[in-house]
Amino acid sequence: MFRQDKEKEVTTKTANTDESSSVSDSSDGSKAGGADASTTSFSSNEGPWPKLFVTQNAIVGEKEDSFWDEFYDFKLALLKKGGLSACFQQFRSTVLTCELPTKLGTTWFVSTVICVILVATICNVPGAQQQNDESTSLSSKLNSNLQQQQQLPLVPTAQPSLVPSDLPSMVPSGMPSDGPSSVPSHVPTTLAPTQKPTPNPTPPPTREPTRNPTPPPTREPTPPPTPPPPTAQRITYVPGKLTHRQNGLLLSEGLQSRLVARTGSRVVLDGRNHEKSDRAFHDLPDGAAVFEDPDTGGWVYVSNSEVQARGQGGVGGIYFDRHGRTTDYKMLARNVGMTANCSGGKTPWNTWVTCEETENGRALQVDPFGSRGIQELNMDRGYFEAFAHDIRDRNHPRFFVTEDKERGPIRRFSPSNPNWDDPWQLLHGPGTLEYLVIEPRGGNKGTFRWTTDKGYAKTNAALYYPYTEGIDVWRHELFFTTKERKELYILHLDNKTFEKQSTVSGVFDGMPDQVKRIVGDGLLYFCEEGGVENGVHARDENGWYFTVLETDSFNDESTGLAFSPNGKRMYVAFQHSGKIFDIWREDGLPFHGQTLSVRYHEFKERR
Repeated sequence: MFRQDKEKEVTTKTANTDESSSVSDSSDGSKAGGADASTTSFSSNEGPWPKLFVTQNAIVGEKEDSFWDEFYDFKLALLKKGGLSACFQQFRSTVLTCELPTKLGTTWFVSTVICVILVATICNVPGAQQQNDESTSLSSKLNSNLQQQQQLPLVPTAQPSLVPSDLPSMVPSGMPSDGPSSVPSHVPTTLAPTQKPTPNPTPPPTREPTRNPTPPPTREPTPPPTPPPPTAQRITYVPGKLTHRQNGLLLSEGLQSRLVARTGSRVVLDGRNHEKSDRAFHDLPDGAAVFEDPDTGGWVYVSNSEVQARGQGGVGGIYFDRHGRTTDYKMLARNVGMTANCSGGKTPWNTWVTCEETENGRALQVDPFGSRGIQELNMDRGYFEAFAHDIRDRNHPRFFVTEDKERGPIRRFSPSNPNWDDPWQLLHGPGTLEYLVIEPRGGNKGTFRWTTDKGYAKTNAALYYPYTEGIDVWRHELFFTTKERKELYILHLDNKTFEKQSTVSGVFDGMPDQVKRIVGDGLLYFCEEGGVENGVHARDENGWYFTVLETDSFNDESTGLAFSPNGKRMYVAFQHSGKIFDIWREDGLPFHGQTLSVRYHEFKERR
């Protein structure tokens, strides 16, 4: 079976050779068969008799039978008519590729000689030379085509056909494929991971509504939120460290100042090309507050006028734009019978309560923007000083007023039916008026209560807290100062207990006047009167005091302490000289925006 297959293969090759056209002889015939010339070569350039050159190194092999199996093909091809050239090519290929035995035996030598004689005899047959030339030309053509194909890029072939190709195959792969490649799948190729993580996808919107609906709007304006403190900005403000003088003031490190208004002079409006106000600033400025203007983003500094002549007092306002520049000044309440408007306070709905410090004095509500008229509060009369409120429980709001008199008790007014639809009327409708009673329990602590007995309350005030002035409420605590005894009272409104501390601290040698709070930094600011070096001082929740600013240029009472809505501007008045100052921090931060490690004055308990 093996030999029959070989015969079919030789017959096919002979037929293909006869149909090929003649080509020129190859100039490198020794390489046509694919053998290395340095090992084994044939030459047909010297005539039809081929010369066989076999080097000693080329004669290698392991089995003699392999030689005869290969040599049989050669002898069979010699018998094919017209196939002399093909036989010669087959003989050359066989000799070059067969595995020759290491030791040449007699059988192999005799058989080789016989075959050589047969080749010589056949090559003398007429026409053999022509056939041999055609075979050589075909071999050269095949080698040329093979070299051209090897220079082309390797491209995968199409599906193999059943008919054998005339041209030799390209370089075979290491392991032939059993069949054509399968149809590519539709599954996409998995991508390699990227250098950046995939961002989280946006969650799809839910089908359920928001659980917490938006609360209905309130009728009173929302106070401005405390701005968060910057983390990277350098802090330069050091309260208590008085370092430089400016405009007659001795300021803490990191503060700057300017003079805004002066009694008897028209206010310079730097927000209106430095024009001047229509009227001069009022006399004896005292208590004050700041109100935000929702229309412009600016604010108004409302200031009382403590003129003692009957009917010559009143309330004035300095207006600022959102950059803190003055834009106007005008009187809000004048020629309406007001006298000695001392201090007052701010309501939760952004109106001003001004207090008359005179016999039969009144507490009156004033609209800082002039939309409503002036109206007296529903309480008795006296030498009123300041106003504060506690509205943590909106069903039971409380309003407080101090009296600057030796027998002047603190008032508390509680509306009977609070109607927040019109909060203005909370101070003018029916309600309960009560008076503070202090009950010491030893030392600087004790309890307190409220009574409707005004006579008993007046006696109690003369014993424990005469001449009360500044007052304010911070969270669940009420603070007020006593001018005569230089004490600060702290009333815990929920558990009805109190404690008191002296306001004598360091070089602070005057009488405390007003208490102000700044939400967020735990400081209570208050003013001073009657001392040589009056100014602005502060207290933290641990009981320490320090000086923010003071003056030795004029022996005057500091008052009118207030802050802009953003907390970046501090306004203070010096009453007798009639000056209003604008104070700000060099670092641009609000006064209530940072918790600072400051150098406090030595705390001294008054004996």
